[in-house]
Amino acid sequence: MEIVAAHLPAVGPESLDANGGQNRDIARAVRTLNEAGAPGPGREFSFSIDPKTKLALIRIVDPATREVIDQVPSEYILQVARDLEELRSKNAESVR
Repeated sequence: MEIVAAHLPAVGPESLDANGGQNRDIARAVRTLNEAGAPGPGREFSFSIDPKTKLALIRIVDPATREVIDQVPSEYILQVARDLEELRSKNAESVR
């Protein structure tokens, strides 16, 4: 399934333009899917940008409680990306 636009709880305009409009397209798709009821009853898609990795996050959330039911990429993948970035930063500092 291709996800293309929805709910924008944590994204400012500067983040939406960071990937040449790709994030704006994702946000639009998430919004469209939510309006169509695609996530199912008691659920909605949410789009945001992870502040450390700058990766786009698509979450399925309970709109009443804001509880995250699932997300892509998973928290595990985000942590791996964060750890790799930290290693790169440390490596770059040691080369100086």
